[in-house]
Amino acid sequence: MRGTLRAMRSSLTGAMLLFVACGPDAVIDETSDDVGVRQIRQGLVLFNQEVETWGGWTLAVSGASGGQVGTFANKPISVAGTPQTMVVQTWATTCQANATARIQLSSSSTGQLADLSFAPQTLTTFTITLPANMPSNFVLNMTTTGSQCSRNYLDFVRIEGTALPSPPPSIIVQGEAATGAGVIESGGGVTYRRFNAVGSATASFSTAATLTQFQVYSRGIRCTSATNTLPRIRVLIDGVQVLDQTAPGANSWGPTTVPVSVSAGNHTITFSHNNDFNAPLCDAALLVDRAQLNP
Repeated sequence: MRGTLRAMRSSLTGAMLLFVACGPDAVIDETSDDVGVRQIRQGLVLFNQEVETWGGWTLAVSGASGGQVGTFANKPISVAGTPQTMVVQTWATTCQANATARIQLSSSSTGQLADLSFAPQTLTTFTITLPANMPSNFVLNMTTTGSQCSRNYLDFVRIEGTALPSPPPSIIVQGEAATGAGVIESGGGVTYRRFNAVGSATASFSTAATLTQFQVYSRGIRCTSATNTLPRIRVLIDGVQVLDQTAPGANSWGPTTVPVSVSAGNHTITFSHNNDFNAPLCDAALLVDRAQLNP
């Protein structure tokens, strides 16, 4: 009975250990080349590259293919985030029992990153803490400083860190979503608000981030060839004018772009047609497709 209980405890402990090892930050311990490159903590990897794809001399040892340091010089690296650690796997061949294997890694912008010494004929993985001021774009320099009898190789280079946050979304307010003057029409795949006379229409929007750029997509319809018969479009945000100018001609929806400063929160936007042109059998019109506010 005690033997049975011990066996049950052993099985339960093994299951618990397996569960813990498979958590979201677990490192999968693999040694073969293509699988080994996937020794990653999901969501942290910013860059992951097999070095033999960079050219130069290559060699396979223990199932891992690598590029010989010295046959390629500097490698530009660009990541979308903040680099924090670099993981490299190395090995070396040698013609002398006491030959040293040694690789130095440096950055064009921050200087030396690591001086790696390791036993030849052995796959060795190093995790290097990068400087706090490490830029997201840099040139990685790799040089061999060990015995001339050794040939040093890198299997892969992996950079981990924090990803850049997603940019806040743009806010789009459709002209047909406003209420007030004008009529809703469609044409050419676009639904828009048409102002045939002076008037305004207002819509509400909210934003979680500060907005710094305003764009409005509009068109002016004129009834004579005179430029001054084009209507003007006026736009207000929270009652403050941000745009007042002649609308683009009938063949273009714009956009017209101006800088703004709109804080996070709830706001109103008003589209206004304020200079109607009328003549016998002729009436200019302002068409408003949409407004877009960008962070």
